[in-house]
Amino acid sequence: MEKSLNEYQISMKRSALLFRTTSFTATEGSALHSGIYNRELTSSLAAGAVLVTIAAVMLAKGMGMGMYHAIGALVLFAVLFFLIRIYVFYESYLTVTLDRESKRVVIFIKGFKSRKIDCPLDDVADINKGITMIAPENDDGIDVVKKIALQHNMIIPGFGERKTFHTVTFIFKDNSSLMVYSAQNEKEAQHVIDQFRDFLGGRFIA
Repeated sequence: MEKSLNEYQISMKRSALLFRTTSFTATEGSALHSGIYNRELTSSLAAGAVLVTIAAVMLAKGMGMGMYHAIGALVLFAVLFFLIRIYVFYESYLTVTLDRESKRVVIFIKGFKSRKIDCPLDDVADINKGITMIAPENDDGIDVVKKIALQHNMIIPGFGERKTFHTVTFIFKDNSSLMVYSAQNEKEAQHVIDQFRDFLGGRFIA
């Protein structure tokens, strides 16, 4: 069985529940909205900047540029784009594996500094649903960005508005905690927490 919604996937394999999401923090996000700048575009700009720098150095040294240089530039651009997209502007994600057979929970966070938690299922004291509200801090900056966007006939949905995140958090017996999912849609957060609790046999209070 596999359930897939906007920013997460849940699947069942034998005795294990597998959960994966790219939405595991409750933050306002960047002013560079994903509708304007995404990882592919940013990687292209970075790769292009490297090529322009190389070309500028070659011209400064009096080196000529011909057809072979153009072909080489195209190949180099493709290689740089791939490497930058994979290793620089990568997408962080979190996975949770609940395994009834091994009686363990494994949480892995892919990021600049990846993190892994591997502990017995019994170490999980509770799975809570919470609410985090984030209000914009720089109203003047928001107004400037909106004016620039309007000048270019662009609309940034939800930009500068107060945001409410519904979160799912694992609470451990040593009193530590870890947020594993956040969503602005309460039903999605409730579905995730219900899947975790149902899989673990209703150990936790709803």
